[in-house]
Amino acid sequence: LLLKFLYNVGNLTGIPNDVIKKLVRRQNDRTMGFFIEQLKGEKWNMIKEFQRGNINEEIMFDEFSKGYVNLWHFSSPPVQKKPGKQPKKGQLNWYTDKLRKIREQIMALHSVYKHVSKINYENVKIAYKAYLNCKRVYNYELKLAKRLAFENYIEKAPSRCKATWEVISSISTKPVDLDVDNLNNYFIDSVHELGSK
Repeated sequence: LLLKFLYNVGNLTGIPNDVIKKLVRRQNDRTMGFFIEQLKGEKWNMIKEFQRGNINEEIMFDEFSKGYVNLWHFSSPPVQKKPGKQPKKGQLNWYTDKLRKIREQIMALHSVYKHVSKINYENVKIAYKAYLNCKRVYNYELKLAKRLAFENYIEKAPSRCKATWEVISSISTKPVDLDVDNLNNYFIDSVHELGSK
């Protein structure tokens, strides 16, 4: 309970890193819709106080920011993420935290784009471009991370040829289901077809 309170207030100092990494906010159409409904229902009294001259711009902005962030945290509370799959022994672990964060950004931008397109908001193109740009960055970083992991694996291996073939087979290994009779029949039939033309 204390952890959730500190997280909602925004004071994350003093909390161990392994605890913070396990908390995520799930963004989907339901949470975005709930957030928008909460924003519509908020009274925003600080604007009236500013118009009356009781507070200045800084205090109004601080109050607005606190209200906005609190509604956001209320709409999509942090949930504890299950630990991810651990790589098998001998398997390369090239998927980094940076890639994981970019992927979470892609999912959030996609959710924003879907929601904005449903309500016919004027900035649909901007939301879509932001989503595509983030997706391009992710694909580039993904390829780069794979390549660097494979290069490092090959460089550090005692037998570079064997390591190279292990990398190739880990990428392109597909079960080959060949039946000798089917293969022979295919070539015999194709010769007959070519001869009859």
